Amino acid sequence: MNRMSVIVALALLVGLCTRGFADFPIRASANHDVLPALAHNSVNHEYLVVWTELMSYSVMGQRLGEDGAAIESPFLIYSTGSNPSMAWGSSAKYAAACRSNG
Repeated sequence: MNRMSVIVALALLVGLCTRGFADFPIRASANHDVLPALAHNSVNHEYLVVWTELMSYSVMGQRLGEDGAAIESPFLIYSTGSNPSMAWGSSAKYAAACRSNG
């Protein structure tokens, strides 16, 4: 991970975890999005950010470019989960894990 990637990763985490940082929102939602995690895809130069949506206890995801721009709309990863974690593997795929609430 190069220096710019580390800076973007920190900006993503701070923006998701701190309500005072509205400069870098991932998503505007009334669903109480909490517990973010992210992984960096060094092949495609993008990030996958995941979080728990407290209103439905579901795990959502959003792909972002290294510049922080959304690549696509947020998507459902797991419908009855929380506390997600992320990794980017050597097999060129993301891996997500979460606690099952169902």
